Amino acid sequence: MYKGITYGLFCLLCHASFAATIKVVAEHLPPYQIKNNDRIDGFAIDVLNELTLITGIKSDLEIVPWARAYHIASTEKNTLILSISRTDTREKFFHWIGTLSNEPVFVWALTETPTQHILSFSQLKNEPIAVSQESYIEQSLTYQHFTKLERLASSEQYIGMLFKKRAKFIISTETALRLQLNALDLSYDKVKKVLKADSFTENLSLAFNLQSDAELVKRYQEAYAILQASGKITELKTKWHLDLE
Repeated sequence: MYKGITYGLFCLLCHASFAATIKVVAEHLPPYQIKNNDRIDGFAIDVLNELTLITGIKSDLEIVPWARAYHIASTEKNTLILSISRTDTREKFFHWIGTLSNEPVFVWALTETPTQHILSFSQLKNEPIAVSQESYIEQSLTYQHFTKLERLASSEQYIGMLFKKRAKFIISTETALRLQLNALDLSYDKVKKVLKADSFTENLSLAFNLQSDAELVKRYQEAYAILQASGKITELKTKWHLDLE
C-alpha cells in the first residue's frame, strides 16, 4: 500500500492497542474541508482518512466555525484540529503532526475600492479589516496593534462584510478565496489583490491538543511520516490542485 514501508511496521501501527476514536475539529475551508449538507470532503479529509487506515483509530469529526474549533482543540485532550496555521505564537500550545500546505497570503479589496495609495502592509493599521476570530491572522494583527479589526466567526461572514462594504479589506490565500466566493455565489472578478502580505504564509497543519497522550501524538506523527514518504500526500495535493510548493 505504501512504498518503502515494511509490512511489519505497517501492521504494528495498525494493530497497536489505543483509543478506538478521537475527536477531530475543523472549519468549512475549501478545498481542505468542504461540508456539503451531510457530506464532508476535501484534501485534509482525505489525509485524515489515510491516517485512519494506518493508525486504526476512527475519527469523530465536527465541522464548526473556526473560533469554536480552535477553542475545542485548545481545551480538550486528545483532540485533533485540521488545517490550523502553524505560527511562532502557536508553536508551544499544540503538538504538531504534519504540514498540509504552504501558500502565499494577500490583502484583498473590492475592485471598485481605491487602493493605489496602499504601498505597504503597515499602511493598513487604521483601515477596517474583516478577519476570522481566533485565526492566526487575527491573532497576529491584534499583536501588531491593528485598531479596526472586524472579528467574525467564519470566513463566509468576513467575506460578507467586504461585499456589504462594512470592511475595506480581507486577508486570504487565493485558493481559499476563490473557492469561498464560488460557494457563496459571488464573483471573483469583484475582488482584487492589493498587495502580498509577506509576513504571512498559510502554513496549514494538523495538530493535537497540548495535553494529548504522548503515545497518541507519536503514533499520528509516525503515520503522517509514512504518508509523506510514500508520496501519498503529493498524490492527494495533485487531486485537489494544491501542488503549489
